[in-house]
Amino acid sequence: MKKDTALRKLIIGNLAWEVKTRFQTPDTGGRRTDPAWTERRLIGMTKKTLRRVEELAADVSARVGFEVFPIQVMALILERSIETTGGDFLRR
Repeated sequence: MKKDTALRKLIIGNLAWEVKTRFQTPDTGGRRTDPAWTERRLIGMTKKTLRRVEELAADVSARVGFEVFPIQVMALILERSIETTGGDFLRR
């Protein structure tokens, strides 16, 4: 059962805003995505992390009115984390 805290609502709201402003349907059709994303990679994670990201993706999807996939949510979170820290933790 997920906790509906103020912080969680803020995170979902921020993710939904990013999805609405960045995601577009490709000219060839298919799922909406950020057109700047050109690379595709697999990411390892625990089942617990996957469940949490799936919950976030479902909540963001409900907020924006179209399906947002867990891997898309993970990409947004990863990008934001690197931007916020300046990537400093990667240089160590």
